Amino acid sequence: MRSLSRRSFQGVQWIAGAAIVVFMVRYLAGRWDEVRSAPIAWEVQPGWLILGVLTVIAVFGVLSEAWRRMVSGWGFPLGYWTGSRIWLLSSMAKYVPGKVWALAGMAVMAREQGVPAWVATGSSVILQVLSIGTGALVVVGGGAGLLREAGGLTQGMVLAGAVASLAVVGLLHWPPLLRRVLGVFDLTVTEMPTPGTLAAGAAATLVAWLGYGVAFWCFAKGTIPSAGLDPLEAITAGTAGYVVGAIAPFAPGGLGVREGITVLALQGRTGLGAALALAAVARIGMTLAEVVVSIPFLLTRRAAA
Repeated sequence: MRSLSRRSFQGVQWIAGAAIVVFMVRYLAGRWDEVRSAPIAWEVQPGWLILGVLTVIAVFGVLSEAWRRMVSGWGFPLGYWTGSRIWLLSSMAKYVPGKVWALAGMAVMAREQGVPAWVATGSSVILQVLSIGTGALVVVGGGAGLLREAGGLTQGMVLAGAVASLAVVGLLHWPPLLRRVLGVFDLTVTEMPTPGTLAAGAAATLVAWLGYGVAFWCFAKGTIPSAGLDPLEAITAGTAGYVVGAIAPFAPGGLGVREGITVLALQGRTGLGAALALAAVARIGMTLAEVVVSIPFLLTRRAAA
């Protein structure tokens, strides 16, 4: 029964993600002349780009600490460096299609430190669900004007997802439902996180969304300042794209899906060509930050081996 629920959940993810990709391909194909003719005023400013990368790295620190504290709340304390290494290196597996490799890598590395696999992966799943809900809160709370410009279809997709996500996050504080959610991922737990631990996790993911949005704004200021995005618009568009990309199982790192939603959210504000360019710049900046922050953890792991 549990495997059937999991397959159904994954099937819905695949269908929704594929629908977004098909829509974006058709949408861009129909307006490709507009994209090619769009004037994009590139003005590279390294200071803003460096600030964006540093902001992303700081967000990684917040999220890895949230995961470490949730693991510790189950009675399996980890040091800061060890917890950060497990969280970050396992998260790099998100670039492999399927969304399960990150959890598998996390389970293996956690077991090496005496942490049961269900504790490591359960903490990660809970934080992911919390992040979807808080991300929806950011989009709805900060993006009224941007959503009006984005068009009815985008408004409908984002708002429907937001309502559903917020409902899930609220109900996660109900232990039977939390067990049900973890069961979708074949995780059986005997003890639930405390409400305080869940609240701290939600607060950390909210801070992370704001940080990612500020980084997106820095990337925009550092490449196409004439787009005129303000921080709130950048936070809203970046979060909307990241949330949808995070739940698309076939897209490595949300590739294509994240950019598609970001473009849909921004094109009414910046024009289609600039929106595409900004989405690409944000992807490059995020990936660069992941590579930079991974290097010391990879080197220390290799030295330990």
